[in-house]
Amino acid sequence: MNRAAPKNLTERARSYHRLVRGETGGEWVDFSGHSAEGADFSGLDLRDANFSRARLAGARFVDCILDGAVFFAADLNSADLSGARLVGADLRGVDLTQARLVGSDLSGANLREAALLDGPPLTRDSGEDADSPDLAWTRHAVRPACLDGANLSGARLAHASLHGASMMEVDLSDADLSRALLPRSRARNARLIDAVLTQTRLTGADLRDADMSGSDLSCADLDMAETHGLITSGETQDWVTLTPAALDKAIQAHETQCKRPGDGKAADFSGHDLRALSSLRGRVLTALVARNANFAGMDLSGVQLQGAQLTGTDLRGCTLDAADLRGADLSGARLSQASLTKTRLGPLTLAGDRLYPANLRDARLRFIRAEQADLSGALLDGTDLTGADLRTASYDPDGLTSARTDGARLT
Repeated sequence: MNRAAPKNLTERARSYHRLVRGETGGEWVDFSGHSAEGADFSGLDLRDANFSRARLAGARFVDCILDGAVFFAADLNSADLSGARLVGADLRGVDLTQARLVGSDLSGANLREAALLDGPPLTRDSGEDADSPDLAWTRHAVRPACLDGANLSGARLAHASLHGASMMEVDLSDADLSRALLPRSRARNARLIDAVLTQTRLTGADLRDADMSGSDLSCADLDMAETHGLITSGETQDWVTLTPAALDKAIQAHETQCKRPGDGKAADFSGHDLRALSSLRGRVLTALVARNANFAGMDLSGVQLQGAQLTGTDLRGCTLDAADLRGADLSGARLSQASLTKTRLGPLTLAGDRLYPANLRDARLRFIRAEQADLSGALLDGTDLTGADLRTASYDPDGLTSARTDGARLT
């Protein structure tokens, strides 16, 4: 084990950051095997860095870029990785016990079990596998990734691999686990409230006494899972479902009506599940009525929904980048984990220069990304903006007086 003072390792990490950013004075650093508990790497770009088997208990990686980084069998017990990007990172066998990963992005990360060397090679002399005298075998111990008691509320784990991970009492509330692989994972007493678990593989998982209230379990695979005491009660809805062809026909008719008033037909998708379409990218759907509908996870980038009636609608995990929602009624809607980059949520100008503000009262916008979004004049009374990133968004600070902004990044 290489031992380095946390301060020295942090200085070397800054050099690595400069190298990655193409700045002068940068140098490549191998962090594997280092021991630097409590080191502070916050805000650094450490993509593709090698932290294999490093001892980093209590370290701070807040808002770090760690895409593709290798933390194989590393000790990150009680570390703080809030807001960090770990897209495609290798976290096999990592210890994240009691770690904090609020709002972090682990999309496509690998948190499977790690096969660790455990003891000397096995040869014919050891009396094992005597029929293969030319082979030398190595003892292995399988070590699962450990996230026991960790806080991953609002984390993005879409397509992540967590085979056999230990997640006892982990907090994954509002997390996006769509299409993630969690077979044989141990998630007893876990909090998965309002999590997105669409097409998540949970075969053989231990979900005893876990809380999945309000979670979206559409097409999730719970075959052979242990579910004694599992809580799935909460908001439920019997969605109206149509074939993709029928949905697209109604969308086209509404779009025609928007473009050529008098032609086409206005659509009302209230209570409908539109996810069979997967994308409405760039469609013109002005004044669409879709109260209590389900668009969760859909690509709605560039869609025109000015003045739309979307009260109580499920838009969790949607991509709404560059969408136009001026004057839309989104009161009580659920937009947690949505991407709102350059989304327009300001007031809609009506005849006589009347301004009709977007209504986000009592909506859930937990852990949204709102880079350069326009929320000027939006009604935000009672809006839940927990963990939201509004650092580059336009909004009226006075409008947040009654909004919930715990952990939100506002400046």
